[in-house]
Amino acid sequence: MMCSPEEMRIGDFDFDLSFLLNKKIEFNKVNDIAQNYKQLYTIKMFDGLRKLKDNFELKDNFAFFCDFKNYTKYKLWDMTFSGNYPQIYIEDNIYF
Repeated sequence: MMCSPEEMRIGDFDFDLSFLLNKKIEFNKVNDIAQNYKQLYTIKMFDGLRKLKDNFELKDNFAFFCDFKNYTKYKLWDMTFSGNYPQIYIEDNIYF
């Protein structure tokens, strides 16, 4: 998760998007992906859910790519279809 140095601490955070790559890329590219993934790097599937385009050059480098706005009470929607889901803590969540 990309944060400014003063925010790099344990505390209350609100993130809309999280992804993990196994490849080092420049910050501009990280920012580009975060800002433009809906328009440039994904396609719509069903019910507004998306998946990474097959021709996206980094598609195979993602461990997961989750938009926290797309979820059910049981799981987050992973746009990589890799089967890797981040383990996150949600207060008062009884569905793990």
